[in-house]
Amino acid sequence: MSSKFSDKWDVKKEMKSMSALSRLFKETKLDGSFQRYGGFHKGSGWTKAQGQLYVENFVCGGTFNNVILVDIEYALKYVQDDAKDQESIDYFKKALDEGHKYISIDGNNTSSFISTFVDGKEDFKIRAFGDDVPKSIEEFTEEEQEELRYTDKIEVIFLRKITIEEMCTLFRNLNTSTKLNDQEHRQARWSPLSKFVRDISNGDNKTLFKNLIINNEDHFDKRAHEQMVAQLASKFDGNYVSRDVKKTGLDYFYENTLNLRGKQKQSIESILNESLEIAKAVGNQKQKLTKGELHTLWDVIQIVTQEYHCEIKNYKKFYEWFLRNDARWDTKSRAIIAAEEEEKSYSYWVKFYAGKQNWLRIRLIWESLIIEDMDYNIQSGMLACKRDSSDNFNFEDKLELLKLQRNNTRNGEEISYIDLYSNPSKWEADHMVSVKDGGETTIENGELMSRFDNRSKGSKSNKPYFPHQKQKVSNEQPSI
Repeated sequence: MSSKFSDKWDVKKEMKSMSALSRLFKETKLDGSFQRYGGFHKGSGWTKAQGQLYVENFVCGGTFNNVILVDIEYALKYVQDDAKDQESIDYFKKALDEGHKYISIDGNNTSSFISTFVDGKEDFKIRAFGDDVPKSIEEFTEEEQEELRYTDKIEVIFLRKITIEEMCTLFRNLNTSTKLNDQEHRQARWSPLSKFVRDISNGDNKTLFKNLIINNEDHFDKRAHEQMVAQLASKFDGNYVSRDVKKTGLDYFYENTLNLRGKQKQSIESILNESLEIAKAVGNQKQKLTKGELHTLWDVIQIVTQEYHCEIKNYKKFYEWFLRNDARWDTKSRAIIAAEEEEKSYSYWVKFYAGKQNWLRIRLIWESLIIEDMDYNIQSGMLACKRDSSDNFNFEDKLELLKLQRNNTRNGEEISYIDLYSNPSKWEADHMVSVKDGGETTIENGELMSRFDNRSKGSKSNKPYFPHQKQKVSNEQPSI
């Protein structure tokens, strides 16, 4: 670490033994707000074999890394003296109250595996002193143990003048060349968005991921579940129309979004709560959903509960209905030739769920089914729905709008009367000024468009396009 950094963060360097490093490790906080969940007991760092090899090389002087820690007491005094960063003050105070003396910035794997070896509490053995057979710490002679435990071999760097934001930035900078996965890297920032995604993905909600999608516990340490929630959050942030949820889209989301709106957070929390109830109702499934299937389930829950304002009364029935229809469309997809998969295959859309066009297509066919099965699902006790027609246009309204629009949409798509009568669900009457923005259900505020265009538009308002809409705007102009 350069002298510039030493000056900036008031660096103190000390050589430590394995035993001393083990003591430091037990006093150190590993903060998932910006750190990766590595170490002996975590799955996002080294494997056991990698850790054993490292400790063996460490003992013979074949390693050259260091451990970087923040000294919490010094850091707290620094931010208190500055008196400008209340967030850092609160953070360091809380860390002290939790019993920590240090915060890990880099070298957690090193500290964890050395501590595991020195403690001798796990089946962790190494080769040392020319031995061919690996040994635990207790299997070495007293003299060898003393050398292993108490010889100063590693440099520990203590940072004493640093803020929480600088800690996040430093961690990211130090790990540019290491194999942080995408979600580990993008979430390593101090923002309300990152915190919300981390918090809502864990705790009780871990059960939904365990029961429905994640078999390997290591996937939690690698933040696979957090990435799925981040994708859901990005959909809401983009009003379900504006972006893919692939890597680049998620990176952009984290880089450019400080926080979500309160209503968006509530909607996400509600979807996860409903998913958790399903997971509890069906238990731990041996055959897990794919990521695409889970996202499809979340979309179905969102449409049913938030767009059609229905309550799921029987979670097991609901999940059975979802799986049955998902399997039905999957079976139909097998008959589709490869050249037409992108356009016609439900299985293809689910597999490549992160592409915007794919999940929009998924939503369209599921919404059609939801409407089609609504009465039966209510009668069977699966759903309970409050039907309010005050915000909906009827078929007669569609006919009038068709006439006023001269059989065209604003995109130039032609609509015939035969098509409207034959396939009325294909065409929807939408609010030009959305209900969310205070728009009324009147002909002057109405517009006939395809179901796809309406769903792609989401809850956004449109500018006037047709003469009857412009008349409405004109009538609402204040008199001078």
